[in-house]
Amino acid sequence: MTYYSLPGHSQNVTTHCPPCQTVYSPDNDLQRYCPSCKRWWHTQCLQNITSCWSPAPLPGNRSSLLEYLVASPIVRGQNGKDESEIHYWEIVGSGVYLTMLQTTQDEAPMSEEWVERLDPSFAEEIHRQQEEVHFRCPECLYQV
Repeated sequence: MTYYSLPGHSQNVTTHCPPCQTVYSPDNDLQRYCPSCKRWWHTQCLQNITSCWSPAPLPGNRSSLLEYLVASPIVRGQNGKDESEIHYWEIVGSGVYLTMLQTTQDEAPMSEEWVERLDPSFAEEIHRQQEEVHFRCPECLYQV
């Protein structure tokens, strides 16, 4: 298995999903990152726990929105989207933004400029994905 590191990015980028050994394709796949075992998994290779999950509505105030986003699963892949609908973070993974948001959340005092640094569609897309399905990592059972 090959690992790559992205500059300023804490997640390793694996070229193969552990159970299926399929090479990651940004154009066709949707994957979730497990921060516990530090691996990327195709959503179809994960254990579905939808019945245990009730997503909260997207918060309206900035502080609650930041907390909501930082707690979101790390995802990557375009999942067959049209090229005009693709965002950079969908190819490399939402961890790029989520790491930035975690750093912002840890700042004292917290900067209010973090919203301007986000892709405008980021919060809506993360919320849409949270409404769909949550999973457990097959290796460590962490919720991703």
